[in-house]
Amino acid sequence: MKRPRLLFIHQAYPGQFMHLSYHISSELDARTIFLTLSNLNQDLSLPNVECRRFSRHREVDQEAHRYLQSVERGVLNAQAVVRQLLALQNEHFVPDIVIAIAGFGFTSYIKNIYPNCKVISYVEWYFSDPHLLEMNPAIELDERLKINTMNLTIQQEILVADALVCP
Repeated sequence: MKRPRLLFIHQAYPGQFMHLSYHISSELDARTIFLTLSNLNQDLSLPNVECRRFSRHREVDQEAHRYLQSVERGVLNAQAVVRQLLALQNEHFVPDIVIAIAGFGFTSYIKNIYPNCKVISYVEWYFSDPHLLEMNPAIELDERLKINTMNLTIQQEILVADALVCP
């Protein structure tokens, strides 16, 4: 029986996946790689979990429409993950399961590289006007529209996912 291969992706290693990544890796004797943004400094090492840091090739264009800056950041994150996936593929690492936080674009292009892997997205937030107004009744319409546009990245990741987990 082949050893399972797991890939975790989170912007702040290990984030919500600290116990899960270690437990699953240990229980399944899985090869586990954890991708995280390199500009976040967390000096934590988990047994049986290999952490690899990555970064975007550039930052968001500040001249872009302010509603679309979060979408552009999501695309830049997805491109950075693709570069990591291609490097992993060169090492003959093809994940059976990818578990990632949604909302940052990380899984947007995973199926383009690994069409047969299963993607589980942890969807922690989603914006809607009634909830925005409930949290802040004084929020301006323009700000509500900008925040609702942030859902585009989450929606893309939901489309790619084979399963969703919502706390």
